[in-house]
Amino acid sequence: MRRWTSTAGIIALILASSAWVYASPELGRAIELYAAQRYAESQRILERVIAQHSKDATAHYYLGQIYLRLADYDKAVKHCKKAVQLHVDRAEHHFCLGRSYGEKARHGPTWQQAILAPRIRNALEKTVSLNPNHVEARLGLTHFYMQAPAVLGGDLEKAYTQARILVQLAPLKGRALLETIQAKLGMIPATN
Repeated sequence: MRRWTSTAGIIALILASSAWVYASPELGRAIELYAAQRYAESQRILERVIAQHSKDATAHYYLGQIYLRLADYDKAVKHCKKAVQLHVDRAEHHFCLGRSYGEKARHGPTWQQAILAPRIRNALEKTVSLNPNHVEARLGLTHFYMQAPAVLGGDLEKAYTQARILVQLAPLKGRALLETIQAKLGMIPATN
């Protein structure tokens, strides 16, 4: 009985790994093309990979990134959201979703900004909870807290906290934000 269990386990492992190997070279090529900024070619491959393997979080993530670059924010949100659903523990997927919501809000009407604000904040907060050293997410979160109205989650004290952390991670950017926030909070006189 024990021998049969280990044989079945080996067969399952071989089948699972062969499915991964099948998708992997094509996905790897799409990622290489993305890195080379050949987005149209990468997009075609990623769409094929997703058609064959709809639960490939990495393919959804990269396709979301491409749609962000193409300014197709609805599709960017769709694919980044799918990547998050498939791998909830990956900071980059949450950051992709937060950026997608942010760009959609930035280019959309005011009423849409109000709807998307909590989603942006949640995605960025989740990113930094998964990766406390994620500089871009902390920058985005700091700006969100500085700019959003309080009713939508804006909070200068929270922005100040993020900026203090950024001073350690990205000193120049962190100090500049910290000074701006301190001036807004009345901690130091504003400089002109």
